Amino acid sequence: MKEGLKGGQLEDDAELEKQVGEENVSNMLTGLYGLDHKSRRWYHRLFYWLLSSTASKASLLYRRDMTRSSGSS
Repeated sequence: MKEGLKGGQLEDDAELEKQVGEENVSNMLTGLYGLDHKSRRWYHRLFYWLLSSTASKASLLYRRDMTRSSGSS
């Protein structure tokens, strides 16, 4: 266990680890279900990356909210 840490630092570390874990899952989902659209125009690639990452993050948020709402009922 870490010694010499101030008040809320352990909670901050736990929150950071949780966020990093969610980001890893988001990257995995983007890799699995992402749009593999090849284009010569850079802004098309940027648009498809943005669309793919937004969809995967929305899926994670929806899944998290559904587990919270089903657990509180």
